[in-house]
Amino acid sequence: MIDEAQEVGQWERFVRGLTERGKARVVVSGSSAKLLSSEYASLLSGRHVEVRVFPLSFRELPKIECLAL
Repeated sequence: MIDEAQEVGQWERFVRGLTERGKARVVVSGSSAKLLSSEYASLLSGRHVEVRVFPLSFRELPKIECLAL
């Protein structure tokens, strides 16, 4: 899980590399509108599902069906 991804340089390339090699299932979260930009959408095309959630704890994440870890 990468929280506040917009604060990590080139996170999108790292995530794309992991998913293309089948090495990991990655959950990315953040609170910035930058994460919704078309630039990121094109880099992760076909590899993402956008889910808007209210604040929750890390322990609560697996309870969200589409984010099952």
